[in-house]
Amino acid sequence: MTSVEVSPDTIQYRNGRWQFVHPVAHSGGALFAVTAEWCGHCNALKRSVPQAQKLSLFDFFWLDGDKSPAHQQKAQQMGIEGFPSMYFIERNGYLTPYNGGRSPEQLARVFHKH
Repeated sequence: MTSVEVSPDTIQYRNGRWQFVHPVAHSGGALFAVTAEWCGHCNALKRSVPQAQKLSLFDFFWLDGDKSPAHQQKAQQMGIEGFPSMYFIERNGYLTPYNGGRSPEQLARVFHKH
């Protein structure tokens, strides 16, 4: 199980959708979130993920959407309107918005390696 902060160039727009491009191989079921350091909900999510990863193996990647001008630009390009914005990373790397629960149990149930 991986938990990694990624750079803005990790998210690319391809074929009309946002795609996660990262050298860490995963088999789908991973969680990607656009967060902000100052966001209480983001910090709560980051505390829930390790607990969820103990219940079910999955990778977690995040981009701090307010860290630098490049990060802010990527968040703006993606249409991020609030933090955290969460996505399911499909097997092909494409991102699907996730608006479900954030408890460790809910995260473990949804985000798991297939």
